[in-house]
Amino acid sequence: MADGTVNDAPMLSNQHAPKIPLALNRGREAASYLSYIITHYYDLPDYMVFIHGDRYQTHNDDPMFDTLPLVQKLDLDYVDLEGYVNLRCNWKHCPKPYIVPQPGHEDSIWEAHGEYAKAWEFIFPNETLPEKIAAPCCAQFAVNRRTIHRWPVAQYERIRAWMWSREGDLPSMKAGIILEYMWHILFGKPAYWCAPVKPCYCGAWNICDLDCDETKGWCKGRIWTPDPPPSMPSNWPVEGQDGKTWPIEGWEKHT
Repeated sequence: MADGTVNDAPMLSNQHAPKIPLALNRGREAASYLSYIITHYYDLPDYMVFIHGDRYQTHNDDPMFDTLPLVQKLDLDYVDLEGYVNLRCNWKHCPKPYIVPQPGHEDSIWEAHGEYAKAWEFIFPNETLPEKIAAPCCAQFAVNRRTIHRWPVAQYERIRAWMWSREGDLPSMKAGIILEYMWHILFGKPAYWCAPVKPCYCGAWNICDLDCDETKGWCKGRIWTPDPPPSMPSNWPVEGQDGKTWPIEGWEKHT
């Protein structure tokens, strides 16, 4: 977890009694993820789930926005088959490319086209820069040990060193966005990875009876929020299911 525990090895990015503190917390969840991989590279478990710390979040691909079923119901055979599984099937930031890498591009505050190209050159110096980057958000995924071991530990150290070295000139948020749209490539998927949603739900969680619109990357009864999403009620799901302050279509299915 980004600010909780992963198996028995806490990687805490907050101030609550960290057992393995981060030397520098940058890139949102990225520093925690990379530090866990680096620290445990030679004794990783068979399967790992990298998730954020809060249980209920707007980007959780669950009709109740709950992390728990995403982990409890995850089909590890599917993780083993795929190597890497994004814990969001819904096409948030697909199919339109989210990043179009452009060396020398002057990025606005919400863009990362130029900075992504810089990062790619440093992290993958011998690889061709992709023309377009797309994948469902939001940096939560499952991966097996074999897939992580596609790269030597030095590669993960290199990525973390890049992130830390940019502390003075690259906002932490933007470093996190760059890595959010690099994890799937690092772990063996194409740069443009907007997979069909129905097979994704069926494979990842054995939810195979969904009514899906593959052209929009959305299935009835799964996650839906406006863009940008409204603020989640602080005591969700005890309150907020009135369809007014927290509009969720089909939230009652597959809970």
